[in-house]
Amino acid sequence: MCVQKTIVWLAGLLAAGCLTGCSIAWNDSHAKVQATTQQISFQNRTDELVGPVDTKLDPTPVKQVDYTKIPVVDGEGRHVSLDARKQPVLFVAYWCPHCQRTLKLLSQEFHSLKQKPILVCVGYSQGTTLRQAVAVQHQEQTALHLAAFQVYYDLNPKAGDVYAPAGYPTLVYQANDQLLSLYGEHTAAIWRQVLRA
Repeated sequence: MCVQKTIVWLAGLLAAGCLTGCSIAWNDSHAKVQATTQQISFQNRTDELVGPVDTKLDPTPVKQVDYTKIPVVDGEGRHVSLDARKQPVLFVAYWCPHCQRTLKLLSQEFHSLKQKPILVCVGYSQGTTLRQAVAVQHQEQTALHLAAFQVYYDLNPKAGDVYAPAGYPTLVYQANDQLLSLYGEHTAAIWRQVLRA
């Protein structure tokens, strides 16, 4: 009975909050379920939570977060500091259907994009190792036939709360001398406009 109520509650939460992107609430629910499994693996969720895709360019100015010094690690564990003023940074979670569809779309447009976004993989549960994160990202890249994005990782379970407060996917980029944040799934035309195809 408790399991049925939880499933109904999660379904309502997903329907209400995940039309164009995965909310932090969905992230928290997923992380709690995943934390009990101790293993992470990629699942193709591109057919889940399908809804209307945002057709308008609707970024918001960045005010609260410093996206000029984003501490991440590469697949070898080397520490790097990213600056979204220099190159767009896209925060994604491997379990997010909206991220998966966005990455597929950006892969199809990859060679026509003037600016390629750097991927920062976030949304991991407590205890996820870099080795696990890299393995699941490779699984995702292979399964979805993704382009060769530059990929970094932030394994802190709270990283998504900080860098993608509205949810996933979140792109942070420089435009007109200010940093802007674009959240959720968008059409190819919007991505081309933002990434200056």
